[in-house]
Amino acid sequence: MLSIVALSFVLAIFLIPLWMLILVGSYIEVDFWMMFQKILLIIVLPLIAGLATRKFLIGKSVRKDF
Repeated sequence: MLSIVALSFVLAIFLIPLWMLILVGSYIEVDFWMMFQKILLIIVLPLIAGLATRKFLIGKSVRKDF
């Protein structure tokens, strides 16, 4: 599920300006680096935090099958 969301965010960087040109008739400029930073903040950092938390919890718990 997360990979679908991440893929849609990455594709949106390129497709939104194209859709605006086709559907509205005007071009919208998207700052690639700003969008990349937002994707990093929304997708990658929580993913890393979740993986680290899971590894920590599995290492401290007796049951290793959750």
